[in-house]
Amino acid sequence: VSVSKDGGDPVVVANLGPGQVVGEISLLHDQPANATVLAHSVVGALFLNRNDFQDLLQKHPDVHAYLTTLSADRLKATQAAHEADEVLDADEFIVL
Repeated sequence: VSVSKDGGDPVVVANLGPGQVVGEISLLHDQPANATVLAHSVVGALFLNRNDFQDLLQKHPDVHAYLTTLSADRLKATQAAHEADEVLDADEFIVL
C-alpha cells in the first residue's frame, strides 16, 4: 500500500497479505481513496459497493467497530510515514 504526498513519489506504508481489508477508509469516512494498492501476485478479492457496505455495518456492529479501529490505525501509520518521509523496502512490514 503506498501513498503520495503532494504529488511526490509514492511512499510504501504497508505490505498486506491474505485476508487483509483494503478500501475501508474511503467507505467509512465518505472520502476519496487516500492510498494505492498494488498486487504483486494473483489476488482474489471481494467488492462491496457503498450501499452494501453500509448495510453490512448496520447488521454487524462488531465489523463496524473492527473497521473503525483498523482505519484509525492505518491513518496514524500513514501520517507517521509522511512525517518521517519514511520509505519501506519491499521486505519490510508495518503490521496494521
